[in-house]
Amino acid sequence: MYLLLVMNDEFRKDSIFTKEMLSFIFENIEKEKVFTHYTHNEAIAQLIMDEGFKFNDSFYKTTQNIQDELVVLNYKHNLYEHYGEYMLIIGISDKLIEFIKKNINLSKLNMSVEDYISKTKQNKEEDYILPAIFIKGYIKYKSGEIVKNPKFLFNYQLKEFIEQL
Repeated sequence: MYLLLVMNDEFRKDSIFTKEMLSFIFENIEKEKVFTHYTHNEAIAQLIMDEGFKFNDSFYKTTQNIQDELVVLNYKHNLYEHYGEYMLIIGISDKLIEFIKKNINLSKLNMSVEDYISKTKQNKEEDYILPAIFIKGYIKYKSGEIVKNPKFLFNYQLKEFIEQL
């Protein structure tokens, strides 16, 4: 649980995030890596939830890894909020990450786990799409509205996913 965020059940008032937003971001933090990505356009946020997260060259160029610390979340938010008011939340299971690191020689392939689980676009070696099952949803951080992705599969069957790769 996100123990560092709430002390004696009294919410920290210096955060722009509500308890609901934080619960959405950190609901499985002990079991997954969480990333954020910002966009200006709600239609793009919806498209990412529907079709997956398209990126070029490296997953880490436009995403930020989020840990279970409110100070770090606020700091990263302040750095990246100018990219848009729609904050996408990406969640990748620790079990999947561990399985890939154990069974796939990523250094030989010269890629990260996030690149590996993404599909490459036809005829473009460095264009990737992270499947929609990893997109938890997005937050309109100015209004606090949370839009959950019905395609998000935190508890998917690891074996079935690996067979699809």
